[in-house]
Amino acid sequence: MKESRPKDSGPYYRIMASVAFYLASTNSTFAGTLTFQREHREGLIRFGSKEEYRNSALFNLKEMILSELVDYLKLEPALSNTGLSSEQVRQLALEVLKTEILDERLDGTDYYLKARLVADPEGLGQAIEFMNQIEERLLALDKAREAADEALREVERLEREIRLAKAKVEAFQGHKIVTDEKAPNLSDWFDRAARLFEEGKYKEAALLYTKILEVNEDNVSSLLNRGATYYKMGQYEKALRDFERVVELAPFNAIGFNNRASTLVNLGDFHQALQDYSHAIELDEKYEEAYRNRGILYLKYIKDYERALEDFTHSVALNPSDPRPYLGRGIALSNLGRFEEALKDYDQVLSLGGNWGILFYNRANALLKLGRLSDAIEDYTAAIEKSPNKMAYYYNRGIAYGMAGMYSEAIADFDRVIEMAPEHPRAYVLRGLFHFKVRDTERARADWTMAQDLGDDTAMRRYLPALET
Repeated sequence: MKESRPKDSGPYYRIMASVAFYLASTNSTFAGTLTFQREHREGLIRFGSKEEYRNSALFNLKEMILSELVDYLKLEPALSNTGLSSEQVRQLALEVLKTEILDERLDGTDYYLKARLVADPEGLGQAIEFMNQIEERLLALDKAREAADEALREVERLEREIRLAKAKVEAFQGHKIVTDEKAPNLSDWFDRAARLFEEGKYKEAALLYTKILEVNEDNVSSLLNRGATYYKMGQYEKALRDFERVVELAPFNAIGFNNRASTLVNLGDFHQALQDYSHAIELDEKYEEAYRNRGILYLKYIKDYERALEDFTHSVALNPSDPRPYLGRGIALSNLGRFEEALKDYDQVLSLGGNWGILFYNRANALLKLGRLSDAIEDYTAAIEKSPNKMAYYYNRGIAYGMAGMYSEAIADFDRVIEMAPEHPRAYVLRGLFHFKVRDTERARADWTMAQDLGDDTAMRRYLPALET
């Protein structure tokens, strides 16, 4: 079959691999041949050496079989009664999975690999031995504590042995080997950092993730999470460095590309951000957040409302209970002049619990365009109650009041606008107009003169002659 590529995609890097996989067990039928092909556009991933191609291919192939291998290993007698989590078994599976390269070649930007992956359950022995040591010492520790003061010295000795045994297990699971008596418990650190992040204590969380990375500098989860803490703190350059390391270590990790894209948006690199969001979607076509984020990029920064509409529609289909993509789609529809459809999406946002100020503001804008002035004023008022410091909310409600002939209310809103933005020339033009409507010509003249001083002479040309008659 002829391969289809976008015409404007640029040079490609292509990886093709065929790998035989079997389990080193006399009665096992858990075996097969895996084939894999992946292409990358230049600019998203750049491979230089044969080792980089090989690492990328093997990473993906291992990911393809790990879930099945984990399920198999859980049935192994050595593991069936240990109570290990799936993540712990996955780490053990990585250790027993051995790779043998049979043939490989690099032809320009095309890489071919033939290899064999062997999973040997016998390799679990060392890790299980370590875990059994921990269980035995924990039982001994409980008994020793019951023996009161005379057993205190024995308790302390057993605690030291437990710390050392845990350090060995962590080393077996891929961390740097730590042999002193104060070996860190990385799992506890990781859980604590996650709690700090949820509590909004981003600085403390970042420090703890940094400590984890000092022990295991290539821990992808810690890099992702530390990058997220930097992002939350507005430290976008630091966040970018962490996310770039993630996509280097795990080039098929869609979250890494999504997070790097969001960081790039805040750094003003919309072109690369668009590529990263698109690549995240290529890696995971059901990645709802990536569709929503790309939709925001199209809507807010690129001003491509049709494509924004497509992305928000994808997001709604993937997660229909989330009010956020409905809001984005409603705004896109409004920008396309499809106000009735937009109102349906805004109503859906409200029904899903999204009663935000920005929701009422955008629904009010659609109602204003449809001439439903009283409904628009009601929604602008609700928006102001939610977010009383948003100048645009007062500005648009002032316009709605003016269109409804409620000039005193309009003047009050534009008083607030000018208080918040004293150099906003258009606000003076409109307030002057409403002063004129209530026959306060002196205030009208003063506002229009100020608007002219600020660079807007519309009122002086259009409205001032009316004062002279």
